[in-house]
Amino acid sequence: IIEGLKYQLTSSIIPDTASQEIRWESKNNAIAIVDSTGMIRGLMPGETEIVGTSVTNTAITKTIKVKVLEKQITNVEISKTPNKLTYIQNYETLDLTGGMIKVYYDNNTQEEISMTSNLVSVEGFNNSLTRVLNIAVTYSKAPDIKMSFQVEIIPVEIETIKIGSYPN
Repeated sequence: IIEGLKYQLTSSIIPDTASQEIRWESKNNAIAIVDSTGMIRGLMPGETEIVGTSVTNTAITKTIKVKVLEKQITNVEISKTPNKLTYIQNYETLDLTGGMIKVYYDNNTQEEISMTSNLVSVEGFNNSLTRVLNIAVTYSKAPDIKMSFQVEIIPVEIETIKIGSYPN
């Protein structure tokens, strides 16, 4: 089972006329859980056993080994650019507030991670010249997937300064 996915167990007790009610149990609920219908859900990578026991005759049991595999990243993309995309030359530093990346997994799940997370790194910000910059974004768990967004560096606007005369 892949971490986060579910798998339905099927069972039957012989003879068919015997009660088919089974109590399911996971030997390690941190790895996988199983509900009363035999639906297993993988929670984290590892191995455990699932035991099915007849409710009417506890001597009838069946144990299966379950291995939960780590979910794999299939894609990463920028889902929201940072709030601030314009910076004053030689004055402001890069602010990633509001920026988010979305991580997609092979178990059809996804999660959003803030660009301010220590799992996310950015490169390419230099505010020494006025220009448009591509900021490279990397998620540490998928370093081969490249993403980017643009920021603009604008010149400092100087307001008019009036110099008056001073009395002698």
